[in-house]
Order: sequence, then structure tokens, then C-alpha cells
Amino acid sequence: AAALLKQATLTTQNLKQPLTNISGRVSYAANLIQWEDVQATFKDEIYTLNGELNNFSRPVVKTTLLSPKIKLETQINILNNAFQIISLNGNYLANSFDIKGDVHLFKDKDPDCDLRAAISLDLKEVVGIIKEWAPDEFLTQWQDQLDSTKPEGTLVLEGLWRGTLKNWRDWELTFKAQSPQISFMNLSFKDLNMEFGQREQYIHQCNIAASIYEGIFNLTLSSQLRDDLLPIQANLN
Repeated sequence: AAALLKQATLTTQNLKQPLTNISGRVSYAANLIQWEDVQATFKDEIYTLNGELNNFSRPVVKTTLLSPKIKLETQINILNNAFQIISLNGNYLANSFDIKGDVHLFKDKDPDCDLRAAISLDLKEVVGIIKEWAPDEFLTQWQDQLDSTKPEGTLVLEGLWRGTLKNWRDWELTFKAQSPQISFMNLSFKDLNMEFGQREQYIHQCNIAASIYEGIFNLTLSSQLRDDLLPIQANLN
């Protein structure tokens, strides 16, 4: 059996604008649901989904998402009160990502995440992405600061994140980042290397090393996160 979607509209509180012109084909059979060329318009761009949900007793979702800006492919295993990201990879403009891990769901609190990621960021594009997708209240407060950073260059990161979105002080977060050359606020840094580690409400490692003009830049800092005012210990060479 199959169902055809034609010119449907979806409005939710989580999206700034509705999804319009929803169309495509959804078919279903024993233990299988497939969606083919399901398209929707959002912010004047067309997004296309193709994929399937297989095995209703232990569901596995495989799908792709395409638009002029994004290319995404994922496989997710749906478990009891959790889902396992076997793969989530693709590109958003010139930014690539490869994410794996688990997300645990609860009735009375926020989801708990355990994710590993390898990400390549075009820093100039990142500012535009934040402006496009961030909540209006965030942009009202931070847009001037974003514009003043004037970032350029490519930053490659690899790391791990465990925690919930809202409770950043309780995160376990570790990552390494490298770049041959980046710039912030018209300052150019070459051969940048960064290592960061946070756990148990304590930033125990934040080491940044780079070449700047004719010298070497080295910054080491740590911080206790239990208090509202964050005490920071730093060494700059």
C-alpha cells in the first residue's frame, strides 16, 4: 500500500517558518515503511528525503536528506527509550561532519547524549549558519559580537561529548582541534593546535598553541565550573 503527499503544510513551535509544499510517496508493507522523494520547502529552499524504516520489533531507520546546502546520510537504531546513531555524516555547505553515538530518552528530564564526532569547519561560513538557525533572542544579544570576530580558515575537530544540552556545567567534553591557519578579529594564527577537556564540573585542560606573526602563542587555562562566577587560572606565553 502507498500514500501520496501533495502540497501539504506542517507548522510546529520549533521552526521559525512552516514546512510547505510537502509532497512525495510513502509506502508500507509487512515490517517496512519507505519514503521516496518526499520534498518540502523551508525558507525558500527545497529539502528531499529518501529512506526506510525496517523491522518494527527493533526498528532501523536509514535515510538521506538533500538540499542546495546540505547533504546528509544516516542510520539510526531505535531501542527502548533510546536510539543509537550508527552513522550520521555529510556536509553543510563546506562543513563536513561524521557523528556516532547514543541518545537516551526520559519522560521527566532532557535526553542524555553520548556522542563522538569528527568535524571540519569553514569558520567564515559558521557565522552565517549561526545567524540562519539561531533563535532570535540569541541573535539580539550576540549578533554584534559574532560580526566582530571576522573568522576565516578551516578548523578540524575530533572529540567526545556526554551530557544534556542545558546542563553544560555537567558535560564531559574532550576534543582536539587543528588548523594550518585561521584568523579572528584580523589576527592570524598559523599551525594552531588545541586540546580541551572538561568533566565533573571542571575544565582541567585547555591548551592552545600557535604561531602568530614572528612569535609563538601558548595559552594554558583551567576553570572550576561549580560557581556562578567562574574562577580561571591561565598562563600565557
